[in-house]
Amino acid sequence: QIGMNTIKENYLLESHMKQLMMLYEKD
Repeated sequence: QIGMNTIKENYLLESHMKQLMMLYEKD
């Protein structure tokens, strides 16, 4: 269960970072 939580957290972190990068690229 811990492994699944880690994967989910990593996925959310990765998508969040991608959104930030897209925002920075707009400027």
